Amino acid sequence: MGVNKVKETVSRSRWTKRWGVALAIALTGSAMATTTTHAAKSKYGGEVTVAIGDTFPGFCVSNIPNHSALGGFRLIYEQLFERTPAGEYVGSLAESGTPNATLDQWTIKIRPNIKFTNGEAFNADAAKLNIDLNATLYNAQNPSTAAVEFVTPGKGYASTGIGVNANIINVAKIDDLTIRIDLDHPQNDFLGVLYRAGRYVMRAPSQLWDPVTKKPNIAPYQTDATKTCGNYPIGTGPFKFVSFTTDTLVVEKNADYWRKNPINGDKLPYLDKITFVNVKEPSQRAAAVRKGTVDAGSFATSEATFVKGLRTSSTVTGYTAQTLWWGQWVPNVNKDGSPFKYENCRQAVAHAIDWKTYNKVRFKGLADVSGSIVSKGHPMYSLTGSPKYDVNVAKDYAAKCRVDLGGKDPSFVLYADTSTQSQNNVKLVQQYLNAANMAPGNTYIAEAAVLIGAIYGGPVTKMDITEGTPAEGGDSAYVSIFFTSSAFPTGAKSPVAATTIGKAYAKVIALSNNSDPEIDRLILAAQAAPTKAAAKTAWAAMTAYLQTHAYLIPAPHTTFYSFVNKKSKLMGIGKLPIGLTKNKFAATVTNKGLEWAGIYKG
Repeated sequence: MGVNKVKETVSRSRWTKRWGVALAIALTGSAMATTTTHAAKSKYGGEVTVAIGDTFPGFCVSNIPNHSALGGFRLIYEQLFERTPAGEYVGSLAESGTPNATLDQWTIKIRPNIKFTNGEAFNADAAKLNIDLNATLYNAQNPSTAAVEFVTPGKGYASTGIGVNANIINVAKIDDLTIRIDLDHPQNDFLGVLYRAGRYVMRAPSQLWDPVTKKPNIAPYQTDATKTCGNYPIGTGPFKFVSFTTDTLVVEKNADYWRKNPINGDKLPYLDKITFVNVKEPSQRAAAVRKGTVDAGSFATSEATFVKGLRTSSTVTGYTAQTLWWGQWVPNVNKDGSPFKYENCRQAVAHAIDWKTYNKVRFKGLADVSGSIVSKGHPMYSLTGSPKYDVNVAKDYAAKCRVDLGGKDPSFVLYADTSTQSQNNVKLVQQYLNAANMAPGNTYIAEAAVLIGAIYGGPVTKMDITEGTPAEGGDSAYVSIFFTSSAFPTGAKSPVAATTIGKAYAKVIALSNNSDPEIDRLILAAQAAPTKAAAKTAWAAMTAYLQTHAYLIPAPHTTFYSFVNKKSKLMGIGKLPIGLTKNKFAATVTNKGLEWAGIYKG
């Protein structure tokens, strides 16, 4: 089947022009870079330009940045906890997170003497406000005073956070530096929710709402349209906001940053300024890093041709993240007109695609094709029910699918973003489906932000099949939430569940749009398990059920890469511990790229 450009928000020529303008601005700044004051062996000063593959959607609660854009976002904002490669959650803005004996209350101790870049204190009130608004608990608990943007679906702060935070029923301030989070049901992996694959950031209260009127800092309530929640980020991070467009973000040193390098006592950060520039085409991004037009660049396994090319380049140094981005294709079970409400149709797709060959052709062998919805070693790993590639088996299921559909051909649409690489990836999947008599229609093509809005914009995904989930991480917390039938299962005690906005967003991250209570039962049992061993057994049972019924189709598991030009002389990469610890480190590369707070120019 051909590729029909149903919707493309930015043409190739416009991308090229915008990249040229943005890079010119970035290089003008870089030419002025200096390296001056010394502290121990590290140096202060200098400016860096980073090429990324994603756009910046904004900075409010509902603006969730995609992977490489997360790098700039996370220099402005920080989280309560960070994660080590071994899966340990270490305090950053928080000192600790401790559960009660029944795992349905968690006490979070806030680190003292931290301020946002506008001078506001980060304390229990700020942490509670952030969690309340992420979970829309404020809406439910203050129905008479909540602004219309709080309680109307599609407005204000409603987002996928409703599903992520659905187990939270109350956040209580204990004292100025302590909050207690009450849960609907026991959850042994709750700190992973507060990590949210590096996206659960703490925003300044004044960014979120007007402190006088208690109204959201968004139209029509903002007091200054140039400094709204979406366009003027205020965090506690090592850098502070200067300016942004969808393609460019500029941040500069936060001179009053609370944190020092715990190893040598250096005041952080080292660099003066960082500019992130979206370069959509990986070929252009790779060339810019290799030539030194930019100092560094972020890549994903889907851009494997250029990752492998950069690995052989003598001008760059490369860094690879753990495989923590799980490839899972999710058929939309209950969409009107979807063939995937029938298991035979789902099984046809599950057996039709040769993911091992796909990995060799499209990912150059860089991905992990484990056969499970996660990689081996993950607590959810299981091969029970895993589909095997067999075109004849797929054809048999396709024939049964047509019987289920009353003799009609299955009709569904795949999608790709505007990059050539993404479109070619989908073309190969189309070939496999065509060979199995499960030919999809024309491909929907749009910029990544548009696709994300279509998938997660609510009340349910608008796509026939989700081509890979946002599920990330070495534990269950930010994976299982996408498998539920609803964020609020029958009998949920959350005050959000009964609200208009809660009902509208209950299935926004339930990507399969299923109504199978057994999936929910299996998830709740695993979250309540008292030991890691018991939880692992329970999670494997859940995976087996999902794979057996083709609710999820295992696909290649991928990761992220960062490359730096050697002439930039960037040092300190991967050497900065988490928070104030001396021996707890995050991975050198994560989904957000490098940790720029500890990097300096040699």
